[in-house]
Amino acid sequence: MDYQVQELLPPGTVALEDLQRNEIILQPTPSDDPEQPLNWSVGRKTVNYVIVCFYALITFTL
Repeated sequence: MDYQVQELLPPGTVALEDLQRNEIILQPTPSDDPEQPLNWSVGRKTVNYVIVCFYALITFTL
């Protein structure tokens, strides 16, 4: 990233796009760890989403 562009950003922020190379900067940078939720299979994500929704439903109804 260009130093001048980084200098213009408010403290504590990061650029999400590099305009010179026309690409998106992923923040945080994804890893290859299979236990990271971004790398889960669609089925595993669905099961976890259903569990969270069920827990919220039970909590709400009680």
